[in-house]
Amino acid sequence: MTSRSSAFATPSASCDAVERCVVLRNSAIASTATANAAPMTSTSAALAATVRRVSPSLNARLAENGGFPLAAMYLLPPAAILRCVPLRCLIVDDNGGFRDAARSLLEREEIEVVGVASSSTEARSRVAELRPEVVLVDIALGAESGFDLARALASDGGPKLILISTHSEVDFVDLIAASPAVGFIAKSELSARAIRDLVAGDDGRGGR
Repeated sequence: MTSRSSAFATPSASCDAVERCVVLRNSAIASTATANAAPMTSTSAALAATVRRVSPSLNARLAENGGFPLAAMYLLPPAAILRCVPLRCLIVDDNGGFRDAARSLLEREEIEVVGVASSSTEARSRVAELRPEVVLVDIALGAESGFDLARALASDGGPKLILISTHSEVDFVDLIAASPAVGFIAKSELSARAIRDLVAGDDGRGGR
C-alpha cells in the first residue's frame, strides 16, 4: 500500500469516543439547568470527574469556560470526521469473485459500496450515475487497461482513484506515479483503513 498519511484509529473507536463525550456533555448540561445555578452537588461533581477521566484535555476547557462547554465548542479534526462518515465507493474489476469479496469486506468496515463495474464503459457510466467519492480500479481490467480508465475518469473531473492489483506495486511503480490515482493497494492488503489513509493523505496534500 502506498500512503504518505500517518496511521489513524479505527472508525468505530473514534466515533464511540465522540459519542461518549457528547452523552456526558448533554447529561451535564441538563443537570446544570435543573439545578438553576445551584452549588455543585455530589452527583454533578462525580459527573464532572468522569468527563475529565474520559478526556483529560477537557479539564482545561472546563476551567476556561466556567463549566461544561456547549456543543459548538467541540471541534473534531477533519480526519476524525472522515473516519465517522462512510465513504461512497465504486469497485471496478473484471473478476466477479473478487468484486463480491471486496464489497463484503469493505461494507463490514463501514465503506459504502454504491456499485460495481467490470469494464471501462460500465465504470464511466456508473461514476456518472452514482457519484462515488472514491473508485477502486483494477490495473489489469481484462483486455483493457486500468491506467487508461483512471486517466479517462480523471479527465471527467471525477472522484479520487485508487489502483488495485494482485501484483506487487513494484511491478508498476513508474506507471502508478504517472497516473492520476492517489495511490495503490494490493488486493491482498485491501481494507477500509488503507482506502481512508490514501484519501486522507491526498486531502492533506490539497488533492481534489
